[in-house]
Amino acid sequence: MSKNSACFRRCTISQSQRGAAYAFLDACETGEGWEVCQDWCHFNATLSYQEELEAKVITLALYTDWMKELLSRTTEQAYILKSLTIFSRRTPVTAVAKFYGSKSLEGGPVPPAQSSIVSEYTYIMEFYGDKICHLTKVWSDIHAVRDIV
Repeated sequence: MSKNSACFRRCTISQSQRGAAYAFLDACETGEGWEVCQDWCHFNATLSYQEELEAKVITLALYTDWMKELLSRTTEQAYILKSLTIFSRRTPVTAVAKFYGSKSLEGGPVPPAQSSIVSEYTYIMEFYGDKICHLTKVWSDIHAVRDIV
């Protein structure tokens, strides 16, 4: 079993977990970074994904700071929460969202341009107690950020 195996046990989602899922999603997707996101996560929360872009990003702390950096390179950004699925008898909490943004700022290996991004993704959030202990992100990273990094 992994060090977070207790995270993956079945449990009932509480109101505080529901609030944590919404609050974490909003803080992460608006580029608040770990400084803010840590309020809803265990300090050693893990991350998994199959993307190739940031293979070194293995903790939720690193991911939320990576998102903060990524979003600092975009303007006119917004995300739309399409669905937040919370089962009454078990975890995980699943969020489906769509992100919109434009690159017009310095930073990254490509010069500033008026390129844009539209990316759909899913977060699968596992809880231990009232805080997120593991997040799985499902998306196509190369397609999503190739024009803005």
